[in-house]
Amino acid sequence: MVQEGKEDDVLMELTAKDLDKTLELFEMLRSSGKFAEPKKKQALMKELDTRMPELTSTLNEALREDVPLILKNAKILKVKGELLTIIFNKMVEDIENKGIWVHIKGCYDSLIECYINIFEYLGMRMLKEKKSDDRKNMENLMQEMNRVNTELKESYNKLKASSDQQRQMQELFEQEKQELLSIIMELQKENEEMSRSSARHSERAEQYGTTKGKPMPSSRRPYNAHKTYAATSPCRGLDVTKGKTLKQVKDLIFDIYLQKVKYDDKCAENGQPVETMEEYMYIYLNRVYGLKSLIIEEARGLIEGVKKYSSIDSDVALFDKILKHECDEDFRLVFSDIKATMGDLLKEHFKLKYKLKTEAEIGEMVKCIQRGEIGESYWTMIIEQMYSKEDCERLAEMVRRKVGESGGAETSARKMTREEAVQSRNRKSGGLPYRLFQKIVLDFQLDTHSEYLKNFTNLFKEVDKERNGVLNEKTFRELLGRMNLSASEEEVQRFLQIVDPYNNQRITYSECLSLLSSVPRPNAHRRCYK
Repeated sequence: MVQEGKEDDVLMELTAKDLDKTLELFEMLRSSGKFAEPKKKQALMKELDTRMPELTSTLNEALREDVPLILKNAKILKVKGELLTIIFNKMVEDIENKGIWVHIKGCYDSLIECYINIFEYLGMRMLKEKKSDDRKNMENLMQEMNRVNTELKESYNKLKASSDQQRQMQELFEQEKQELLSIIMELQKENEEMSRSSARHSERAEQYGTTKGKPMPSSRRPYNAHKTYAATSPCRGLDVTKGKTLKQVKDLIFDIYLQKVKYDDKCAENGQPVETMEEYMYIYLNRVYGLKSLIIEEARGLIEGVKKYSSIDSDVALFDKILKHECDEDFRLVFSDIKATMGDLLKEHFKLKYKLKTEAEIGEMVKCIQRGEIGESYWTMIIEQMYSKEDCERLAEMVRRKVGESGGAETSARKMTREEAVQSRNRKSGGLPYRLFQKIVLDFQLDTHSEYLKNFTNLFKEVDKERNGVLNEKTFRELLGRMNLSASEEEVQRFLQIVDPYNNQRITYSECLSLLSSVPRPNAHRRCYK
């Protein structure tokens, strides 16, 4: 009998039917006349009872072993063979010519042994293959375990790194939070200071409403009147809560300049001291808005705009220095003179070069350059006419450096227009945008003037304890002493009569500079035409 198992293995069985056949053979032997005697029959049964438990025990042990099924089948076949051998041996006892039967049995035993050897060989081979497969499976399992272990370590390291990063981000967040709180505190203090300053300027401006018991003209009261001025101001229509563009900032600065000239003239007519640019800025804004909250907000917007654009525009940079009391207010006239001189030099150059062209055509040629590019020959001519040889060389080097920077960055894949092609050729031949050239010249002039005023500015700030750009008579005398002018009392009184004729005890930075500047300004704004 056989039983089909998994993986197409076949397990032989020693069933009850096999044992019944063996017992039938024993019964036939016992019934034969050969075993009629009680002693022989008893010996036969005894031998059977002895061998059967041994064979059964051997079979059970074989079945319990963890070996391939083919080895178990070999053992079952061997047990069956031994049962048949017992019967055969009993049959051939006392038989004449039993040699042939013994020979047949030997052949049969050889055949059975051959089958058993084949089964055992195949079983051992399968056992080795199983062990090899088990070893491979074990190796694969170990590799998988190592891979899982590696992934776990990587996951742990990532988790640890993420935890460290989260902790660092938390620390950075706390640091930024503290910085923001500090900035908020500073802004609150600045806001309070600006509020007090605005209130102080408003009170001072209100005091200017009457002078020596005489009422001031209505045009002298900017915060209660001048509604028509507010309607035409550059501030009209602006959203003060948003940042200003460069054009808005410059328009506002130029209007402040214009209105301050008129304001200073009226102060001089009424014997009142002039205001610094910072003080007048609040008065100007008060004339436009009237409400303190709007004045402070607009002042903050203007100051932020000045900080933002001072590095890219010379006019804004000059206004910034004037607010900081590092440059005199009249220097804006030098800027205007430089701009006009550059245009006049171009116009004179074209008049000499194109004698048949009309004044309008010459003017249009100048405007064309001012709106676009200026060639090397033109800007070289301008700085040679305006500056000394030493300053001219310094300026030319600065301009060429800018030309190299702008020329190296000029790359475009699209097809250029005629105007762009001309500008590109100008850059390659040393040209650059006219506005950039004008900025280089103005920045050079401002830096030169600031360096010239550096010592005076430092001395002024040392005696200006309140940092508001205003001195009284005592601090003005202290400034004269620090400048080592060795001025007599008569000269000091003459100075005071010039800068503070009505004894208001208010002398601004620009008034001091205008009085005490004995060295002429640099010749950057002189006009020299060929």
